[in-house]
Amino acid sequence: MIETKIFEYPGIISVEIHGRYQISSIRQVEAYFRSQLDKKPDIIAFNLKNLDYIDSSGIGSLLRLYNLSRKNNIQCIFP
Repeated sequence: MIETKIFEYPGIISVEIHGRYQISSIRQVEAYFRSQLDKKPDIIAFNLKNLDYIDSSGIGSLLRLYNLSRKNNIQCIFP
């Protein structure tokens, strides 16, 4: 199971992913992420400290989201 939490600060959106990020949860996280792009933040920060597991599909998804951020002139970081 996966849980995604969003925290908004001036110019920054922080995305926390909790649980298991695997092929069965990619669509949910990517749809949630895309909805945040419309807000045009300067930075999107992914907090993965509560991630219990990630498979190769999850890693590929994070790369897609990173590239999508760059195409939209949004800095994407993984602190």
